[in-house]
Amino acid sequence: MQKKFKFFLIIFLVTLPFWWGINIFNKNLENFFFSQYYQPSSFLAAVVGPDVFIEKTDLKQKEDLQKLDIQAKSVISVKINQNGEQEILFEKNPDELLPIASLTKLMTAWVVFEYPEYYKLSQSITISKEAVEKNGNFVLREGEKVFLNDLLHSILIESSNDAAYAIAENIDPTDTSISPEDKVKAFVALMRLEAKKNLKLINTDFVNPTGLGFKDPNSSGNRSTVKDLTKLAQFILNDHPEIFEISTKISYPISNSSGQFLYLAINKNKLLNQITNIAGGKTGWTFEAGGCILLVLENPAGGYFINVILGTDTAESRFSEMQKLIQ
Repeated sequence: MQKKFKFFLIIFLVTLPFWWGINIFNKNLENFFFSQYYQPSSFLAAVVGPDVFIEKTDLKQKEDLQKLDIQAKSVISVKINQNGEQEILFEKNPDELLPIASLTKLMTAWVVFEYPEYYKLSQSITISKEAVEKNGNFVLREGEKVFLNDLLHSILIESSNDAAYAIAENIDPTDTSISPEDKVKAFVALMRLEAKKNLKLINTDFVNPTGLGFKDPNSSGNRSTVKDLTKLAQFILNDHPEIFEISTKISYPISNSSGQFLYLAINKNKLLNQITNIAGGKTGWTFEAGGCILLVLENPAGGYFINVILGTDTAESRFSEMQKLIQ
């Protein structure tokens, strides 16, 4: 019996490396079949396992992302997780100070929602001659009375400059001692206060509530960076998501305070018809700024992707370059 046990022990020790080899082979074989059914075919997946393969794939995607040639002056793509932590996925000249055109109107709306002591969505605003003259391309007429809620939809959906100016002119309607012109200055002062002090957008400045450029070449206009605009988008998501909720509506009927239909505001963001997980955004265009777009996408795994593009050559290319970035 003792000899048989010694013989068995010798056989076991001699064949142990063989069984190790079988186990390793089986493990690699399992990894190979996993890679066939659940991952793209890869020798790497078969040898080192699916987890390592996924990490390598993510690394390659990030490397490919950095090679993207986005035709714009400044670009950023940031992933925000559920805890608010962020990861920059792509950037190009992220700190370059540039005109932002109608992306300005995100801050215009922010001031309205941030100062309920000065604004009520149900308040009726009378459209002035000065407001109509702000490149108003729509049907707002001098003397027309429109609820603030409708004007907000107009600026965030169709980027109405006359509506934005009318909002600024009517800050704190209870104070009639201040001229409409001075009220606009006060409104812009609040925009700058919010940007610089409260939101810490240190590279952002505002001189009007519309985002329109100036004929004076020495005037800087409204300027920011894609990094600052990403921060602004985060604040909106956290504190006033209704701004982005309005911005994702395809259209909205604008009426006067008597309930008479004026016009249908049509969203200028063409990507709303092509991408299903858009959580918010804003477009902008002037000759000085070029094409601008901010787009927030919901992440199916939780959190958001915030993408900002400033300074494309044409108004149309802001959409194609954004598609290139998010795909």
